[in-house]
Amino acid sequence: PYAAICGYGNAGLRAAAGLTRPAPVTHCALLGARDMDPLEAELLAGTGVMQLSPVEIRASDPRIAGALPAADSLYVHFDVDVLDLAQMPGVRYCVPGGLTSAEVVELTRTMRAGRPLAALTLAALEPGRDPAGPSIETAMPTLLALLAP
Repeated sequence: PYAAICGYGNAGLRAAAGLTRPAPVTHCALLGARDMDPLEAELLAGTGVMQLSPVEIRASDPRIAGALPAADSLYVHFDVDVLDLAQMPGVRYCVPGGLTSAEVVELTRTMRAGRPLAALTLAALEPGRDPAGPSIETAMPTLLALLAP
């Protein structure tokens, strides 16, 4: 979904979803990613999309406060594999060193900064990979906190 909003991927699918005009890169940020394959990294490097790792986010990188200045509303694509495995074991791509749910909520509130939330998607949760259930117990309150005004 994120690539499609930025104008990448199957043009027919983007048109069918009404995504005929890509979002400008000044309106896009990829936050908390920590494990991209070489082709993803190469594509992103050429886009100008702001990228901040968990380390940069935890260091209160000054780019966070000024991120997305031209956007008048916010679309958040919350891919739960951005969270640390201790809270989110129910994902296919298990990589240590992720954000906590509290960090995701705080980061989203900072990014919103009074702007309305236009849409929110949640992706990559695979409850079958987490029979004990902490992924759902983390995802639901986090999702509700992200939706709160």
